[in-house]
Amino acid sequence: MFELKKIQEFPIKKCKNFGYTFSVLFVLITLYFFFQNIILFFYFFSISIFFFLLTYYFPTYLRLFAFYWERLGILLGKIFSPIILVLVYIITILPINLILRILTIDLLNRRISSKTKSYWIERLDEKIDFRNQY
Repeated sequence: MFELKKIQEFPIKKCKNFGYTFSVLFVLITLYFFFQNIILFFYFFSISIFFFLLTYYFPTYLRLFAFYWERLGILLGKIFSPIILVLVYIITILPINLILRILTIDLLNRRISSKTKSYWIERLDEKIDFRNQY
């Protein structure tokens, strides 16, 4: 019951986007089969025209499909986002960290030395006047 209410309240604009996207997708598949000289292009072209006409004249009929298509996208995002983030971490940040540790490069100057008296860094630029900010 709760799911049915969500489907009925699904926006028409998203239904139209779903229909136009699939009609373009089937046109691209049609072009592929057309240039490969495979007879299947006629069927995909028919499906593309069907999606386009359905989207243009009766977009509310696509509510169910568009709703579940969006839910599938959210589910796939929850599955693949952590995998992609882990891969980005492993490919970029981890090797840089290992190289910096092997070469003992301290980018943040965190090493403590008994020779230095103070870790205060003197400013070389001018002081900022906060009276005339604008």
